[in-house]
Amino acid sequence: IWLYPNAGYPDEAGHYHEAAAETATALRAIATQRSINAVGACCGSTPAHIEALATSLAGLRPRLVS
Repeated sequence: IWLYPNAGYPDEAGHYHEAAAETATALRAIATQRSINAVGACCGSTPAHIEALATSLAGLRPRLVS
């Protein structure tokens, strides 16, 4: 399973306002359950989002596959 989230929902002008830490915290909660294999980033994500994800998910193991 691959997660490729946006940086929150866009506003009326199409801008995304979710902070990098919020995105990283949400994905870490899912990743600690070992339910995903890979993570990316999509609309509204910035280099800060990618860095926060990498830091937050460092050392976690991927989803178990049987």
